[in-house]
Amino acid sequence: FTTMLTSRYGLEHRLPELLPLSEALFRALLRLSGREEICARLYTQLLSLPSVPHLLLYSEADAVIASTCVTAFAKELTTLGGVVTLQEFPDSPHVLHFKHYPEMYSKVVKGFLREHL
Repeated sequence: FTTMLTSRYGLEHRLPELLPLSEALFRALLRLSGREEICARLYTQLLSLPSVPHLLLYSEADAVIASTCVTAFAKELTTLGGVVTLQEFPDSPHVLHFKHYPEMYSKVVKGFLREHL
C-alpha cells in the first residue's frame, strides 16, 4: 500500500514520516472492511491443504501483498510437505501479471496445469 501511494503521488522523498501512518491506515481499513478476517481464514484454509499443489504468482511491485509474504507462505507450505511453484514477475502490480507478461504468465500456468492435472 505504501509503495503504491508513494509512487503514485511522488512522496518517496518528500514525506517519509507519512509512510508509517499510511500503513496503519491501510491496516485499519482492512479491519473495518472485514477483509483482514477473510484473509486470515483463507490463509489458514490454504495451509490446511498442503497436499494440493500451489502456484504462487507474485511481484516486488505488488502494493497489496509483499513478495516476502508470498515467499514466507511458500516456505511454510513446503515445511508442511506441500508442493509449491513460485513465479516472480519483474515489475507487475497486484493481479496484473497477465496484462504485463502474457506469454510468461501463460507458459507458467500451462506448465503448472500439465504437471499437476
